[in-house]
Amino acid sequence: MFENFKKIKIKGGYFDEETELELFKGDAALSIVYGRNGSGKSTIARCMKQLSESEEERIEREENVVLGEETSYTVNSEAPITDEHKSGVFVFDEDFLRNNVRVENDGLNAIVMLGEQVGLDEKINAKNEELSRKIEEFNQQEELVKKYGNIRENISPLYYWNQIREGLREDGGWADIDRDLKGNTLKSRITDDLVNMLMEMEEPAETYERLREQVVADMRLYLESENSQVIVWAVGELMLPNNLEALTVLLESPLDSPQLTEREQRLLELLTITSQEPQHFEQYHTRHMLEEGWTFCPLCLREITEKDRVSIAEVLTHLLNKEADEFNARLNVVHEQFAAIETEMPEFPGNLNRTELQAAVIVKEGLNKVLAAVREKIELRKRNIYKPLQTPFADKIDKEYTNARTAWRTALKRVQKCVETFNETVSRRNKLFERIRHKNNLLARKQLASALMGYKMALANEDKDKRKLQVLKEQKNELVAAIKELKMQKERTDIALEYINKELQYVFYSNRKVKLSPGAGCYKLTVNGKEVKPKKISVGERNVLGLCYFFAMLFSGKRDEDKYTSEYLIVIDDPISSFDCGNRLGVMSLLRYQFSNIKRGNTNSRLLVMSHDLQSVFDLVKIRSDLQGGRGEKKFLELENKKIKEQLVRNEYQKLLTHVYEYATCDRAEDLDEISEMGIGNIMRRMLEAFSSFCYNKPFETMMRTEGVISNIPEDKRVYYENFMCRLTLNGESHEEERVYTLSNFTPFFTKEEKLQTAKSVLLFLLYVNEPHIKAYLKPEVVTRIESWKYEESKWISME
Repeated sequence: MFENFKKIKIKGGYFDEETELELFKGDAALSIVYGRNGSGKSTIARCMKQLSESEEERIEREENVVLGEETSYTVNSEAPITDEHKSGVFVFDEDFLRNNVRVENDGLNAIVMLGEQVGLDEKINAKNEELSRKIEEFNQQEELVKKYGNIRENISPLYYWNQIREGLREDGGWADIDRDLKGNTLKSRITDDLVNMLMEMEEPAETYERLREQVVADMRLYLESENSQVIVWAVGELMLPNNLEALTVLLESPLDSPQLTEREQRLLELLTITSQEPQHFEQYHTRHMLEEGWTFCPLCLREITEKDRVSIAEVLTHLLNKEADEFNARLNVVHEQFAAIETEMPEFPGNLNRTELQAAVIVKEGLNKVLAAVREKIELRKRNIYKPLQTPFADKIDKEYTNARTAWRTALKRVQKCVETFNETVSRRNKLFERIRHKNNLLARKQLASALMGYKMALANEDKDKRKLQVLKEQKNELVAAIKELKMQKERTDIALEYINKELQYVFYSNRKVKLSPGAGCYKLTVNGKEVKPKKISVGERNVLGLCYFFAMLFSGKRDEDKYTSEYLIVIDDPISSFDCGNRLGVMSLLRYQFSNIKRGNTNSRLLVMSHDLQSVFDLVKIRSDLQGGRGEKKFLELENKKIKEQLVRNEYQKLLTHVYEYATCDRAEDLDEISEMGIGNIMRRMLEAFSSFCYNKPFETMMRTEGVISNIPEDKRVYYENFMCRLTLNGESHEEERVYTLSNFTPFFTKEEKLQTAKSVLLFLLYVNEPHIKAYLKPEVVTRIESWKYEESKWISME
């Protein structure tokens, strides 16, 4: 798989436009890329990790990009890395060191945390911070929940429950009604079940006053119906017509009068006159008298003879013909129809339904008064049957009749309903009992609507906050358990300690120089068999530990004989970053050892090493040449201006010159990185040794004593350069001795300002000694810039 991995396309970070980079050329297993700081090497390393990330890692990275914690990259390769090979991609860079190696202060010992331990420690710290926040949140929630148990707090259900209880127990309230209904002597008890039942009821639409009237009426009915008998009361059929229209038509109807003799006319006038008296007799009365066989006249008390009887009968028969007789009969019928109402009201026990009964009696009296007026009109027509009445009823009487009749029907229905209810109550008191209880509950629900609503909301809020408290408690316990588990994992974390110590031995040429020993959830660092203080652990030594751990991590979980058989794609960014100059050879030896094993273990494995240190690049080229048995061109790749191009090692001298010049042209000392600071001395020394070898075929120190070399320098500057070069040589020899010490014991011989002056002085020295040589290797503008330093040179000389 990885033997086909050649090119990648990147967009993001340093590469603002999509850029194709060919990282592997040919079939070489080791690719070496040189690039100055800021040329994009770190971006390449991060993109290589992105190519091999899992789905979970991709999601986490994209979330961090959204949060602004990471830079967004777009990267792809012409040979995509399959899922089964993603686990074989390993990247060593500053991110790896930051995430996997930590040196912490614990008393006098340097506590080293590697790999999983770093992740676990970060997780423990994060969990502890989260636990602190959760405990604070839990405590606040616990205080809130406590308020729900305080009856004085208006968020407490007890606050509203007490209001409800007092409302139910007030005089004449729910408890009194329920007590009387059950026949008890004490107020009914208020329970949670009762309050919960009221709370779940819908609030009735009726007003409180209307509900209370119903409850009181039903209660009175229930109590007074005890031991009572069924009431037998029949209303009967109401014969009254709906209105007086038909009667009016009848009273206004004309009736033809008969032709009377003089004698009959006098008799009729006599009857009419007499009928106007208080004890009058109408025609039908006279006829009735004759039919009954009276022997005297009730008006004058004169004896009635048979002759009188016959004469009167003849006159009456003539007066009251058949049509008049029928009309008179009709008047008698309607007279009876409008007879006075004699209906008696039923009797209820006590004062039960007193209101309805009194109302019915009043309505009956009013109706009878109207009926009496109606009958009077009928009787008026009867007294003079042949004389029609003109507008017998005024509109007022007609309306009074209609209203009185309707009111009577309504009153009868109410009384009838009372009778039915009473009879039903007598027969089924249990049903009324339940109805009163229900209406009593409705009354209480209406009365205590606000308190019940507050109680319901308080219960809901209490339940919600208690559940939230429970969730917080569970989350708190989960965090405590998680921290405990992480600490247990940290304590039982085990890495290839023996393997790492073996690699440290490679670097420091000693099995005691720097060594790890197991500690409680960490590793303690010893130097020369002694525990060291954390401040003695340099960045370089941390990086040595990181590189050793990196290779140990590659083989995690594998048998010793299978460590190198897997297919790997390994990317190493600046392997000598912040290393001591004296440890460079040890680091390169470690890299050669591992690269050789990886290449021999699986021919498909590939290694990409990037560095900004030119000396390290040349060393890596030699390592690759050794791994190939000395075959192949000594080339490396240079990353410059976002492009990669091949370079030959035969230009090493030119690269050394360029490197020293670039260092010397740095405008500010504080802009120089630590790596350049540490390596510039060796680079200048190698450059001078190459110059002396190429031009004079002598070592640098011998060249300095060669006749004619110093004479090329202007006379007023010779003393400065003679002293300067001797001092540089002596410091170099002292530096070689210092290579046996660790970085923590190394003290720089020059300040940054002195190193800048040294770089410029070295280039000016070469220009004085062999100007054509320098102009052959450097561009004209570079040579011009070096010549411009002669102004500064006078200051250096004056300071000697």
